[in-house]
Amino acid sequence: MKYIKRLSEKKLALYLNTFKSVAIVGPKFSGKTTLAKRFAKSEIYLTPLNIDENKTILQLSLDLFFAGDKLKLIDEWLLIPEV
Repeated sequence: MKYIKRLSEKKLALYLNTFKSVAIVGPKFSGKTTLAKRFAKSEIYLTPLNIDENKTILQLSLDLFFAGDKLKLIDEWLLIPEV
């Protein structure tokens, strides 16, 4: 599948250079995750199937939860709003 360049890429790059975190919001299936993956160096994908495991890791060790290269994509972060 061919990637379609988005107008929001420049704005996201600016925000990522300015802020420690950025939330990308929009309707389902609008390309939010695809856009974020273009910038991310590591990723966490939260799902209802792994939510308990990830909550436990987050409670035990922030360093372990956020381990990996930065910029980190946390997909569906709203499943664990404490993030």
